[in-house]
Amino acid sequence: MVQLLLIPYPDESGLIYNIIGVLLRDSINIIRNGEFVERAGNHFFMRTEVAGTFDPEALRAYFSTALPFYAFMGLRESINQENGLLT
Repeated sequence: MVQLLLIPYPDESGLIYNIIGVLLRDSINIIRNGEFVERAGNHFFMRTEVAGTFDPEALRAYFSTALPFYAFMGLRESINQENGLLT
């Protein structure tokens, strides 16, 4: 299952390390990743295409433990790059 993971979060040191740790916990593979920080508001945004077999609700629970100010994680089916369809 290929999913698109979207994480907005206040920027802080070690943030990517914590996020990757959550993904590794379930052996979730990162296919593609992009992130940036909006400097004016000091806010971090991460968009990651992931693959693996995992329970989305369990993943949300892991994130709520790993990220103290966790409020939102978007997770949806990724778009197939070959034909532009949802996979």
